[in-house]
Amino acid sequence: MKVLKFKLKFWSNVFSQMLCLMLISACANEQCENVRFEIIRFGLTPRSISIPSGNGGNGIWRNEDMLNIDRLVMRIEMAKNPDRGSNLDGECTVWNKINPAVNIRLISNKDFNPAFPAGSDLTEIVNFTHFLQEYTKEDFIDNHLNRSNWNDFYFTFEVNPETEDLHTFILIADLEDGTTMESFPVEVLLIPSE
Repeated sequence: MKVLKFKLKFWSNVFSQMLCLMLISACANEQCENVRFEIIRFGLTPRSISIPSGNGGNGIWRNEDMLNIDRLVMRIEMAKNPDRGSNLDGECTVWNKINPAVNIRLISNKDFNPAFPAGSDLTEIVNFTHFLQEYTKEDFIDNHLNRSNWNDFYFTFEVNPETEDLHTFILIADLEDGTTMESFPVEVLLIPSE
């Protein structure tokens, strides 16, 4: 019950921001389709969701706090640099990525559970999210990573790890030209929820 209340508060705290972004997005003009960008930095930052405030993932995640996985939200940071030749309108929310990602993978150096040993792609067991809505991996790649000016996004784990362990995560984007872009490794203590 606490988890449900916590998730509702988490999403309700950012509802007004989501509504604002949706209104801006609906008003974007066709010239925005020509804005091209490159991701110059790709990162992961663990954040905590505070119960009972449901602070929207803005709390600092400290491994020494021994929080369980239900309190973890991972922020994906995507520093996007617009192409200098683009017609950059201040109202543009839809940009197109130069050399788009075709896949992303979340890798850990530790076994998550028997179905996901160390080195497995964990994107199969996460929910991609931004504010009130969850997205499939494909929708996140196509419409947010490759085609928006949003600089961050989030994911949560939808299953428990089998045991408590300190994981080192790396997020890898496979790009259209065959190259990859990797986040810096980040250590996160995963503790199963009760």
